[in-house]
Amino acid sequence: GRWSKRYPVRVTDGGLDTTGGVICFNFDNYRLSKSGFHVLYERNTAGEVAFDWASGNDGFAWTGGADTPQGYPTAWSANGRQGGCVCLTTRSTGALGVMAGKPLAAGNIFLGHFDFSQVLVAPLRATCFGIPFRYVPLLLSGWYQYTPGSHYTVYQADSPSGLREVTGMTDSCAIYAVFF
Repeated sequence: GRWSKRYPVRVTDGGLDTTGGVICFNFDNYRLSKSGFHVLYERNTAGEVAFDWASGNDGFAWTGGADTPQGYPTAWSANGRQGGCVCLTTRSTGALGVMAGKPLAAGNIFLGHFDFSQVLVAPLRATCFGIPFRYVPLLLSGWYQYTPGSHYTVYQADSPSGLREVTGMTDSCAIYAVFF
């Protein structure tokens, strides 16, 4: 009891705009990471950064697979329905990805964070999904545009590229919303 220290603690819900009971994520805000990919973020009602959207782009950066922000699996675009949007594209991870048994990287975006230190040792632990959220959603709505890839490939360990093309198959889009 000879020493004491006071620490300020601030608890916030991010100050997201909930006018009319609606929270709108618009993908209009982005900045470049140190690795050169887009980091999308949301602003609160005060105009401050409320949170960053996460993606697996940090893992893709390790492969050296992109020269521009648009070359990453998750990238910002000005071509949204109303303003900006996020483009998710499956990309080849090159020779490093093949050596690691991960020849493809799918575009993804989620609330939470991506822990690059887990990519090679425990890949399922790299994606840390979720943020505190005190609202109960009643409806999710939005817009998306999907274009299938020009060819369908599957992982094949004995292939030099780590992939094998499958004829007669078309890939599909998957969108998930998980709340708990």
